[in-house]
Amino acid sequence: MANRFWLFFSYALIANILSAQIIVRGKVIDQGKEPILGVKVTEVGYQNVVDTDYYGNFKIEIQEFGNELKFEFSGYKSQTFIINNNDTNLIIELNTFSSNEYLDGRRISGSLVSGVLHNPIGAEVSITSPYIKLNSLLQLDLRYQTNFNQNQITYFKFGIRHIRIQNNYDIDFAASLMNVQRNTKEDFKIVGLESISQFGDHKAIIGLQKYSTASFISVGPQVGYATYIYGGISADVSSSVTFFNGFNSYDVQFRKSFEKFNLFFNYQNVSSFNEISIGIGSGLFY
Repeated sequence: MANRFWLFFSYALIANILSAQIIVRGKVIDQGKEPILGVKVTEVGYQNVVDTDYYGNFKIEIQEFGNELKFEFSGYKSQTFIINNNDTNLIIELNTFSSNEYLDGRRISGSLVSGVLHNPIGAEVSITSPYIKLNSLLQLDLRYQTNFNQNQITYFKFGIRHIRIQNNYDIDFAASLMNVQRNTKEDFKIVGLESISQFGDHKAIIGLQKYSTASFISVGPQVGYATYIYGGISADVSSSVTFFNGFNSYDVQFRKSFEKFNLFFNYQNVSSFNEISIGIGSGLFY
């Protein structure tokens, strides 16, 4: 009798779980009605993320009706959609940015930064603003780290993002300056110019950098790769190497955005200089 009770209870529990599942299927297309591969589909407020396949199709299990799905892809304006009882098979059309929509680029973000190896105290500020004439965004990044002695890192970067968006292609340009002061070794500066060409979720980094100290100057090419990792990680990652005379310079970054804060990790190696920086912060629109 007890075995029958537990068997009945197990069946009832499984049936209840299955009945509680809400599966939403759909397809994401562009303005030309073509499917878009790799669109990030997120249930807002939950760590629930899937990607569209080659045909633009997706399938996601949501917690309950009334929740929102957010659709994001580079070069397109993100959309949110509230799921109602009859919305289990969707057709979502993503639109490319227009001039007015670039006003969404008015954003200021700040982070506290700690260097694990040499410069434990610091901060980073990033400001983006629309440049309507080119349908693009201007971005300024500033970072400062120190150990309250003679060690200091000052980083400045100015870029123009989304200069050309067409289908899944996008391109950015940036100029940067890194100034490193050290109490036991020679100070140095790195000035760089780079372009970032994006094809879907894949970005090719090509640039030129100048390394200089009081007694040495070297100019070398920079190459790198960046992408967005989907799934449970859901983060931006990038890596690049610059070939100077007699040594190489390496830069690896990992950036992840949560609902209310941002997290990043940055490893830099330049000749005898190494630093691992970890930052956490948040942003707002203005």
